[in-house]
Amino acid sequence: MQTDLSGGILNSIKWWEMMKKNKEEQKFEDIESDSGIIREFWEFICENKKFWLIPLIIILLLLGLLIFLGGTSAAPFIYTIF
Repeated sequence: MQTDLSGGILNSIKWWEMMKKNKEEQKFEDIESDSGIIREFWEFICENKKFWLIPLIIILLLLGLLIFLGGTSAAPFIYTIF
């Protein structure tokens, strides 16, 4: 009789852990689907007060755009800037 009771308790605990894990995964999926990467980055900056990252990101994006445009037909126009 004791083994049946302990088996039932173990099954209940496993079921509870599985349900808890499913709820955590569902929360993660809800959060992930609600916000994009730009919004998450902005929330990270605001929450951690890392505002000094904004100019670095802007410069990296501009540099990437310059490199991208340097390989296209817009290259002669970019070279005249320098």
